[in-house]
Amino acid sequence: WSALNEATFAIDPVVENLRITEIMYHPQFTGNLNDPNREFIELKNVGSDKLNINLVRFTEGIDFTFPDMELDPGEHVVVVKNQSAFQAQYGTGINTAGQYTGSLANDGERIKLEDAIGRTILDFEYKDGWRSITDGDGFSLTIINPDNTYGSDEGLVAHWKFDEGSGSTATDSAGINNGALVGDTTWTAGRIDGALSFDGNGDYVVVAPVSVLTGDTVTAQAWVRVSDLSGSKPILTQNIFSMTKDGYYFQVSGGRPTFYLIDGFKSAQAISPETINTDQWYHVAGTNDGTNLKLYVDGLLKSSVPSAGYTGESNNAYIGADSISSFYFNGLIDDVRIYDRAVSESEFQDIADPTGRWALKDSWRASVYRYGSPGSDDSGILPNPGAVVINEIMAHSNAGPDWIELYNTTSDTINIGGWYLSDDNRDEPNLMKYRIADGTTIGGNDYLVFYQDTDFNNLSDPGTLTPFGLSENGEEVCLSSYIDTSGYLTGYRQVENFGASQTNISLGRYYKPSTGNFNFVAMDYNTPDSNNSYPKVGPVVINEIMYNPPTGNQNEEYIELHNITGFTVTLYRYDKSTSWKFTDGIDYTFNPSPAVTIPAYGYLILARDLTAFTLRYGSMPPGVQVLEGYTGYLSNAGERLQIGMPGDVDNLGERQYIRIDRVTYSDGSHDEDVPGGVDYWPFMADGFGHSLSRRVPSDYGNDVANWKGALPSPGVANP
Repeated sequence: WSALNEATFAIDPVVENLRITEIMYHPQFTGNLNDPNREFIELKNVGSDKLNINLVRFTEGIDFTFPDMELDPGEHVVVVKNQSAFQAQYGTGINTAGQYTGSLANDGERIKLEDAIGRTILDFEYKDGWRSITDGDGFSLTIINPDNTYGSDEGLVAHWKFDEGSGSTATDSAGINNGALVGDTTWTAGRIDGALSFDGNGDYVVVAPVSVLTGDTVTAQAWVRVSDLSGSKPILTQNIFSMTKDGYYFQVSGGRPTFYLIDGFKSAQAISPETINTDQWYHVAGTNDGTNLKLYVDGLLKSSVPSAGYTGESNNAYIGADSISSFYFNGLIDDVRIYDRAVSESEFQDIADPTGRWALKDSWRASVYRYGSPGSDDSGILPNPGAVVINEIMAHSNAGPDWIELYNTTSDTINIGGWYLSDDNRDEPNLMKYRIADGTTIGGNDYLVFYQDTDFNNLSDPGTLTPFGLSENGEEVCLSSYIDTSGYLTGYRQVENFGASQTNISLGRYYKPSTGNFNFVAMDYNTPDSNNSYPKVGPVVINEIMYNPPTGNQNEEYIELHNITGFTVTLYRYDKSTSWKFTDGIDYTFNPSPAVTIPAYGYLILARDLTAFTLRYGSMPPGVQVLEGYTGYLSNAGERLQIGMPGDVDNLGERQYIRIDRVTYSDGSHDEDVPGGVDYWPFMADGFGHSLSRRVPSDYGNDVANWKGALPSPGVANP
């Protein structure tokens, strides 16, 4: 991977300030094939000066060159597919530059915008799965924040810009921790204006203790340019001398950016798996949220390790040095920042690549109103996506009521009066089954629960327009924002699809720090109006996966199941009429007669071919049953592997299966297909002799953090 380009932020005003702000790529289909196309792209001058966009052109996605025209600060301009169709829908009062050739793909495509001499302004790919209601439901994709921002001030407690250019003091522009230059530290040109140059021999900046570096919630970040890769190159340290050298260490070690926290005889060490290059600028950042220590390089998450219970120490902080070990930085450091919070990944991406967020789903929302808002700004009217979520549901309540829990993920109170709940995501009437009462709010980081008996299935509640309950066989729960003056739902939509569930077992959101995304899964216990519990795990788990044997003989594949409980588990329905089965990845149904059982804390092997398995791995320990004959092969590139127990029969007469365990694995080479953009799955399991080995059987399984590559161990505890 390469570093960011060497230029500072002093770039051409058109490249810096012209931004795409809205894309209507798939207008609502009316049913009339002769309807003209109402596609458009909106752009905005986000700068503070007038902008001439003559000869700016789209070179990917559509074909259009702007005429000689200027945009005032904050002014929008629109390019359209069909001028007459656009004016018929939106009128003639919108600043329109002209009509482009080509069409925007409904399934997503690359858009590239260049200035008059061919420099890239924006180059990104939008996708139709980002916001479902923008894909033919009449809403446009709208960038959440088009403005150029370099670093947030929220929670900023110390900030050394190194722009002074002379003198022996490094000013803290955010606080009172001015630093003193020591040694031959010199001022020089940096990544952003000025920087400090360190020669690796006694040069550093010393500052008074930074209070947040004594705790467990902090972010440290900087631009760095190393002159060599040998040894340790401290960027920022605050530690004390003891037997264990307690404190925070933010450095480049052996060419790898690292973020350490040592607390007594325990430590958390987030280390980049990749080395950086000399004489190139990189943005590096370390965060601690009290649960996980994370390292980012150029806006990308490189490592995440547990850090619960670890804290720092109070002592002078050093920029460019580790006073205990006498290591010194050799190279340039610019713009050092410390926050009293864990800065988000998206914020780092904005800093490292200000236009890179145009290629990220989380940077876009649906327009507030159907048909979009070309030529105007509709921000601030609705919460951003993910602000209010469907957090936990009860769909198989037996004697009690079903319920739906909403959670406000922000720190601000949000008014959801007039919003709607439903179990049908098809269209407008079906989405409006239950109207939440006017004036209903959810406090910051708070919960609100709606019950079947008193709310959405209660005809005496005026909000119940169409009574409904949730299906134990699985369906969807939908949350939609209020209707506009035309009677159309506005553009906040959150939908959770869920599968069949066990009696009195709730389903809820579980956050995976390793990849930064959520799974909606069975919960260990029900928590309406409170924090979700840990996911329900067991009684049987997928414990080991040999998906690509090193011999190349796919018949040597196997899957190991492990009973994590102290009692025998029989793999059939309680009425003995239907067996467990794999519902994803392979096709295999366990034999109901004689019944297949796994003894307490025991193992079961499902082999692709028994003969090939035995020749390769030998006989299994007593009590370990080996079954064979599943249909299909495990994908060498990765896939979803899921085992389920039989649930109820649905209205169509089809048996539904309740997920017992699921693992969506990869081969370690598909960054583009995994949440977070970094494929952490161990590559040694991809034909190099290792199997995928579950680290802790009782921990949640569909998380790369709970898997490692290890030598095959079928039938016994994982190494």
